[in-house]
Amino acid sequence: MEQGQKTNTTVEVLAKAIRRRSVVSFTYRGNEQLVVEPIVLGVYKETKKIMLRCYKSFPPGISDSKENWYLCDLDEISNLKITPMRTKSYRKGAKTIEGDMSEIIETSSDYVKA
Repeated sequence: MEQGQKTNTTVEVLAKAIRRRSVVSFTYRGNEQLVVEPIVLGVYKETKKIMLRCYKSFPPGISDSKENWYLCDLDEISNLKITPMRTKSYRKGAKTIEGDMSEIIETSSDYVKA
């Protein structure tokens, strides 16, 4: 599969997860396993690449903190799966999560408005 096709499929799956408020799991950069709440999918201002702003909320019991926000390059995501878990309605730091995107593809609007 070509890189462009992989990115398009990843964008579709992540956009669907954001709309459904579903938690996703994936391998990042070949070795890091992440289970996250996908919040904003967009074009990052600095690199002009499609990136995912997400919140690492698993394993259960992890504290709600601004340090749990991740910005993930879609080219570095593999083994992407939508889980049956649902996202929380609000996380600390949510008011500023769209500021570094020049274009928004999909967003969980209640996070942004909170």
